[in-house]
Amino acid sequence: MTFRIWDASDGVEIALPDSGCVIYAADDPIYPTHSGFGVGIVAERTLISGNITSSLPQSYQLGNAYPNPFNPVTMIPFALPTESKVRLEIFNILGQRVAVLQDGIMQAGNQKGLWNGNNSAGQSVASGVYLLKLEAIGTVKDTKFKAVSKLLLTK
Repeated sequence: MTFRIWDASDGVEIALPDSGCVIYAADDPIYPTHSGFGVGIVAERTLISGNITSSLPQSYQLGNAYPNPFNPVTMIPFALPTESKVRLEIFNILGQRVAVLQDGIMQAGNQKGLWNGNNSAGQSVASGVYLLKLEAIGTVKDTKFKAVSKLLLTK
């Protein structure tokens, strides 16, 4: 059994040293809290049958970034049902690439990316609407996935 723990009052991750727990922040779309305060704890039972774990995602998914609108950082959850080559990019409203957050092979499972509002050169970008693009190509299974969502950076 895995426990996922966060402080739901202010979205601060609770890191437990050497606990072996996977930690998520408040307002996680995968494990949401409805109370809005206190500590959220979710227990997840993992069934193992051979080499297959039931806790792996069954399909590709791009979750809602949170917080959104954001300043200065937003977390981008996404799910990979199989090991995949992942490219996670940020574009401005004109379609110009602003930053590449991920470009490489990632293991199957629930993943997350972070964007701090900086471009690829490390410079802070202006407030406004940005587009997040996720592309994933399965390395084991021949699967392809593309999704786009909007982010609002406020300063």
